[in-house]
Amino acid sequence: PVGSGMTGMWMLISGNGTIANPNDPGTLITDLGRGENLFHWIVTNGNCSAFDQVLIVNGDVVDAEAGRPQTLCGNFTTLEANDPQGAIGQWSVISGTARFENPSDPKTRVFDLSPD
Repeated sequence: PVGSGMTGMWMLISGNGTIANPNDPGTLITDLGRGENLFHWIVTNGNCSAFDQVLIVNGDVVDAEAGRPQTLCGNFTTLEANDPQGAIGQWSVISGTARFENPSDPKTRVFDLSPD
């Protein structure tokens, strides 16, 4: 909180964003732009002031595509998901059993699949 006799104000320096309450140190910021968004917080007490800045990086949303549907006769297959450039994907088991050759590889083999 801003001390007695002081005022504080958020300002958007670069990028995009909507500051809900510019005088609230813990305000909500919405509508962030993709990439870098630089905000400036200044506190003033009479003729004296101090400031700080915060850089918020809003990364791109990556679509996850697990691959085509498969019908299997055995208990193994090769999974072929999209490669999430600039992001990290991870295979996991939702139900049943399975063992991944490399859980972080979008194109990996999976073994020991349980039957329906």
